[in-house]
Amino acid sequence: LHVLGLDANGVLQLAPTKATYSVSGGGSGTALDPTGWWWNPAEGGNGFSLERQGDNIFFCWYAYDETTGNPVWYYSLMNKQADDSFSGLLQTSSKGWSLGSEPFPVNDFDDVGTVSMSFASETSATLVWKDNGQTVTKSLVPFMSGAKDSRGITGWYVDRTKPNIGFFLDSRDGQFFAGFFHYGQDQKTQWWATSGTFSEGATSYSGTSMEARDGQSLSGIWKNPSISLVPAVILNYADGQFIVNWKGYTFTLTRFTF
Repeated sequence: LHVLGLDANGVLQLAPTKATYSVSGGGSGTALDPTGWWWNPAEGGNGFSLERQGDNIFFCWYAYDETTGNPVWYYSLMNKQADDSFSGLLQTSSKGWSLGSEPFPVNDFDDVGTVSMSFASETSATLVWKDNGQTVTKSLVPFMSGAKDSRGITGWYVDRTKPNIGFFLDSRDGQFFAGFFHYGQDQKTQWWATSGTFSEGATSYSGTSMEARDGQSLSGIWKNPSISLVPAVILNYADGQFIVNWKGYTFTLTRFTF
């Protein structure tokens, strides 16, 4: 399925396609829950966020544009198959909502090859990405360890008044990591991140946020990205909802269902 973004009511819009990628392996049946941030420790500055809901996984790969070095992200909706694999398309988009602009719909989409993930367990995965004769293989482990916050915070969130942007939040053993997936003033994908402490039962978080640049592209060799600070982020949590203030803009976040 092609992901066409969210409509004005926050409903995921899809279009059929025949091209697929797959996630499979001995741990990929009903019991496996890979929800969280994943990475290769030898390739810091790049990563993956994924959440499983029932027979679907929504996946995002954050990396860097090969030409400009700008932080970019790619995404897919994966569907569970009869053999316990999950399949979908890896995509990118443009012309989305950027800070300081009025919301407008994403209307440019591109497929960027196929990718597969095999899970040996909830703590070990292998990713293979293929596009135009190129093949990239990565061994991945969870970026964060420990027990997830018992309130079920980890996963995807959206502000339903601003379609086609998203937040991925993860809270475990008092540690917090969040990504903000949006669009820059050039209307191309962009991501920021923040990390800090957020203890079990906490209702507020504030911390430094950063933008990384000039790191590893999808097919490029690993490069240590440069880091610059962007305005701090403040989050307040109550009843399954986050109110987020980031760079002077307020977002009301609820869970993204797919």
